[in-house]
Amino acid sequence: MLFILLYLTLTHLFKPEEEKKEAINLMKEKFQDFVNYNLNAKDKTQKKIAFLNTHQGLSFDFKTVAEKLDFNYLELNPSLYVLNNGKFGQSDARAEELNSFGLSDFFCEYDIVVVGDTNPDGRFLLKRLDKDPDSCKIERLIMFSTNRFDWTWWDYSEVENNLYYELIRRLYRKLPDRIIWIQNNPWEHRYMRIKLKEKDFPPPYLIRPLGQTLIDPEKVSNADKAFPVIYDHSMLPELEKHLTAEDIKFKKLSHHYGGPKTLAQYSALIDIPYQPSEMKLYENIKYKVLTVIPTTNFLKTLIDTNGFFLANLPEQESLNNKTENWFEYIEYYSKDLGRFFPLQYNNFTHLKTILENFNPNDYKDFLSNNSAYWNEVINKDTLDRWNKDNMSIIEKIKQGINDAAQTVINSTGSTDNFFDRQTKITEFPERVNYHGPYLKYSGNGLIEHWEGSILIVTESSVPPILTVNLIGNTEFFLHVKGFHLDHSSPTLKDVHFWRFDLKLPYGKGNETIQYSYYINGEVEKTFIFHVAGKEDKYWNWAFYSCNGLSQDVTPEDKLKIGGVTPLWKDLMEKHAANPFHVIVGGGDQEWLAIKGKQNKHDHPWSDQLEKEVSFFFLNLYTQSWAEMFIRDAFATIPQVNMLDDHDIWDGFGTYPEFLNQSNVFQGCKRIAVELYLLFQNHTTYDLACTKDEYFGHQNKSYSCVRQFGREITLIAVDARNERSLDQILSPESYTLLEKKVEELTPATTKHLVVVTGVPIIHPRLDFAEKVNKSFGTIKVSTNKFANSVKASIPFLGGAIDGLKKSLGKTGLFKNLINQFGLPELADDLQDHWTHEAHNVERLQFVEIFQRFSERRRIRVTLVAGDVHLALFGRFFNADDPTSLDHRLMYQVTSSAIANIPPPGPVVTSVSSNGTSVHHLNLHTKEEMVKVFEKDVNGNDLNDCCIGRRNYAIVNHQGEDLTFTTLVEPADKDKPCVPYTLIIPPLA
Repeated sequence: MLFILLYLTLTHLFKPEEEKKEAINLMKEKFQDFVNYNLNAKDKTQKKIAFLNTHQGLSFDFKTVAEKLDFNYLELNPSLYVLNNGKFGQSDARAEELNSFGLSDFFCEYDIVVVGDTNPDGRFLLKRLDKDPDSCKIERLIMFSTNRFDWTWWDYSEVENNLYYELIRRLYRKLPDRIIWIQNNPWEHRYMRIKLKEKDFPPPYLIRPLGQTLIDPEKVSNADKAFPVIYDHSMLPELEKHLTAEDIKFKKLSHHYGGPKTLAQYSALIDIPYQPSEMKLYENIKYKVLTVIPTTNFLKTLIDTNGFFLANLPEQESLNNKTENWFEYIEYYSKDLGRFFPLQYNNFTHLKTILENFNPNDYKDFLSNNSAYWNEVINKDTLDRWNKDNMSIIEKIKQGINDAAQTVINSTGSTDNFFDRQTKITEFPERVNYHGPYLKYSGNGLIEHWEGSILIVTESSVPPILTVNLIGNTEFFLHVKGFHLDHSSPTLKDVHFWRFDLKLPYGKGNETIQYSYYINGEVEKTFIFHVAGKEDKYWNWAFYSCNGLSQDVTPEDKLKIGGVTPLWKDLMEKHAANPFHVIVGGGDQEWLAIKGKQNKHDHPWSDQLEKEVSFFFLNLYTQSWAEMFIRDAFATIPQVNMLDDHDIWDGFGTYPEFLNQSNVFQGCKRIAVELYLLFQNHTTYDLACTKDEYFGHQNKSYSCVRQFGREITLIAVDARNERSLDQILSPESYTLLEKKVEELTPATTKHLVVVTGVPIIHPRLDFAEKVNKSFGTIKVSTNKFANSVKASIPFLGGAIDGLKKSLGKTGLFKNLINQFGLPELADDLQDHWTHEAHNVERLQFVEIFQRFSERRRIRVTLVAGDVHLALFGRFFNADDPTSLDHRLMYQVTSSAIANIPPPGPVVTSVSSNGTSVHHLNLHTKEEMVKVFEKDVNGNDLNDCCIGRRNYAIVNHQGEDLTFTTLVEPADKDKPCVPYTLIIPPLA
C-alpha cells in the first residue's frame, strides 16, 4: 500500500509572506506529479484522495480505515502557522490569502479531499468551491470534524462567524452533492441547524472512531497497578487539587495521556470530560480502561463553581428558543455510550468511597464485553460507512435513501425462520428523533427461543427498521420492520408507536450471550442486552416499584434525596457487574401523582379534557423515562410490567361508584390504561388479550405469565382494573387465574413467583382504619383528590373548583388523613388486601396458590410494592417441616425505588403492628419476618420493615431462591445495603 505522509514543520509563528508562499509552492511542486490513488481495490476507477489534518489521533484512525478498506491517499499535516497564523480556525481573510498563494489549486487536483478534526481549517476550500466550482476537480469535499463544525481558538467577531455560516448555507443550496459533513457526536447536527438557522439542514454522517492507538504501553510496577490514575488535560490542575484535598491516593502520568494500553494497567482512570467528544474515550473503551467520571450534576457544579472548564460545549440555545440540555450529548453520558461508564461520583467524597469499596476484578467481564462490542459493532459500522461497496458515505449522497422494507422481516408476520439468512441492508429510512427505546420480555413456557419486543415513539409515519446483532458472531444479524401500534386517541394522531417483535436464539447451555441493536442504521445509538443460556435454571433479575415522586414531595426534599435516580444508578452498577436478564416493575412504574376522586357522575367529558389528559400522560412517560440511568435500564434490561394504581392515579378503584363510573373518571382511566399498555407492555386494547397473551375477565384486565429460566415461573396479577370499594378481582377472574397458572407453569418449575401491586401480607393498620371510619370516607377522599389534582394538573383547576362546590365542599375535612401521614403509605386504606372488606377475597386468592403448591409441589412466593417500605412476611403451617410445607409462602415487599418513605411515626406503627401473628385459615398462620437485624448505619434494628428507598435482586443458591433487598444507605455516597432472604424449594 502506497502511503505518503507530509509534515510541514514550520515552527515560527511570524515569518515573511515570501516564506509562506515558498512553503506552499514547495508542497505543490513536490506533489504536482502525484500518482492516482485507488479508493477501493475492487473499484477500478482511479481516485486521488488527499487528507488535510492537524490531529494525530485522527491521523492514525483514518490510516486504519484506509488499510482495512485497501485504499491509498496522501496525508498533509501543515502547521497551524501555515493554515491559520498559528491558531485553530481560519478567518475569511486568511482563507482568501491562502487561495491567493495557490493552496486550493493543489487540492483541486484531487477527486476526494477529507478535512480532518477542525473544519474551519478547510475554509479556503469552501470559498474556492463557492467562487468557482467548475474550476475544481473535487468530487467530494468531506468535512470530518471531531469537535464543533465552527470550533476555533481565534477571537472572531460575530460578523466573522456569520460570514462562515453564510458560506456553508450557500454551498448547501448550491452544491449539496459535493460537500459532506461527518461528526463523532450526534449533538453536532442540532448545533449546526441552530447556528446555520437551517431547520432542514441534512444530518451530518455520524461515524465513531475506531479507537486505534499509536502509543505503546509503558511498564507499570505491580505496586502502582493497585492505584487509580489521572493524566494531563485541561482539567488536571483542578482535579489534582481536589483529589489531594480529599486524601485520595492516585498516580499521575508524567506526560500527557500515556495511551490506553498504559491506563488499562491501573485499577481505574479518574477522568473528567474536558470536551463533548474525545477520541481518547473510544480508545479507552477498546482497550478495557475502567473509567470513573462525575455525574452530570456534579460536572455542572465543577464548571460553575470550581474552576473547571468544558471546551466546545455549545451555548444554551435551541431551534425552539428553549434551553437545550447539551450535557446529555457529552459522550460519557449519551444514550449509546453512557452505559460504558456506570461508575459515577456526585462529589469527591463519594469518589473516595467508590475507590475504597470497589473491586476492579468485578468489572473484568464488563470491560471485555465493552471491548468486544466496540470491535465487532462500532468498528464494523465505521468501515461500512466509509466503504464504497457498501453504499456508504462516499456514494450515499448520490444514491439517496431507498425503501428497504422488502428486505426486512415484517413484525406482523412470522419470525420463526430467524435462523435463515437475510439480505443485509445498508440503506435505511431517514433518521428521526424518537423516545425510547424500551425493551420488553414476553416469553412464557419452555419455548425454544427468547421472545420480546422493542418500542420507540416518533412523530414519523414511516416504518423504522431495527437491526439486531449477536455480539461475538459476525454472521448473525436480523432486520425487523416496525409494526405500528394503533391507538384510539385522536389527540395523539401524530404520535406513532412502533413495536419490533423479536425471536432470538438463547445462549448455549448456561452461557449468557449479548445482543446489540440500533434503529434506522444509527449504530452510534447502539444498545446491548443479555439473554440467558437455554439450559439456565434460574435467571438473574431485579424487581422495583414506585418509580417517581408523589405530589407532596417538595423541591427541597427532592434535592435533598438526589431526585429519582440514586437507586437506579446503584441498580445499573449491579447490572454492569452481573447483568440482569430481566427487570420486573411491580406497579407504579409511572408515578402519576393524581390523588383521588374527580367530578360528579354527570360532569361532562370534553374535547379539551381529552387533549390535555392525553398529553399529560404522554409527556409524563417520555420525560420521566428519559432520566439518566432509568433510560439506560429500560433500553438494556428487558422489562416485565404490571399495573397498579399510580399507573392510573392514587388509589384508583377504591372510590364510591358514583365517582368510579363518572364521565371524568372513565375518560381519565381509558387514556391512562391505553398509555400504560402502549409504553409498558407494547400492546393495545385490541391486541393485549388476543395476540399478546395477556388475560383477564372479558379482556378488561391484563395479567400475564412469564418464564425466567427452566425453574422459575412468574405471574403478574392485574388487581387494579376490576377494583372497587368492595372488590379486587371479579369471581370470573379468580377462576381464570387458577386455570392459567396451571396451564402456563411448566413441569420443570420449582418456584412460582406471584406479583401483586399491593402486598398480600402486611401489618394491619387498625388505628388508621378507625380514624378513617370516624370521619367519613367519601368526603375525606374527595377533598384529598380535589386539592391534589388542582395542584398537579393546572388545566383541571376550574373543573376541580366546580367539583368542590357541587359536592358541598366546605373544607371541614381537608387533608385529614395526611395529618396522620398515611396517604403515601397505603394510598387509600381500603386499597389493602388486609383491609377487612377484602378478607374473603384474600383467603380465596391465597388458597388458589396453596392448592396449586400442594398439587404441583412448587414453592410459591409473593412479591409486591406500593407501600414505600421494605418488608418480609410469610404464611406457614407450624406443624409441618419447612421443606414439606406447601402453605409456606414468603411475602417480599420492595418499595419504593424512587419515592420517599412514610414519616417516622408511621414506620414505627407498621413495625409495632408487625409483631402480631394472625390466622388465615385453620392450618395457616401469618406473621412478619424480622430480616432487618441492623439498620443501614449498623445500628441494631431487629425489625420486619425498614423505611428507606429500596429495590430487590433475585438469584439463587443451588435450588434455593434468594431475594436480596438493596436499601438506600444513610450516606448517599455509599452503595445500597443488602438484606437477603433465602427461600427453599418444596420437596
